[in-house]
Parts: sequence; C-alpha cells; structure tokens
Amino acid sequence: MAPFDQEFHISLGVGVGGNADFADDSKTGNSKIPKPWENTSPKAELSFFMRVDEWHSTWTPRESGLIVDYVKVYSV
Repeated sequence: MAPFDQEFHISLGVGVGGNADFADDSKTGNSKIPKPWENTSPKAELSFFMRVDEWHSTWTPRESGLIVDYVKVYSV
C-alpha cells in the first residue's frame, strides 16, 4: 500500500466563513448564535469581524472543538 506503508503527515486547513457556504439562517453550535454575515453582503468579512464578541466564545475549547469526521486521501 505504498506510500501509506511509511509514516507520513497530513496537513488539514481550516476555513472560516465564505459566501454561499452556509445558509443565511445558520446558527453556531449549541449556542444558536445567528451567522453574522449575509451571503449577498459585499462586506461579509467586516460583518463577521464586527460581531466577534458574539461568536468568539464558540471557538474556545470549553465551548466547542474541531472534530474531524473523516479525511480522504487520494494518490496522484
């Protein structure tokens, strides 16, 4: 099963936001905080940043955490 018969590392990237990636009525985890930007907004990133006090606590380990469900690896 080369090259998977030797030790290797996988780097996972984490993205935040994005237009059309989440519905406008999306809520954040258990806290049910509404998404702080609209998909059609020309200043979505600014809207996200300006509401940091609302969503920041959902990013802390006590409130939530990153859970990787699966990783697909393809040979090229």
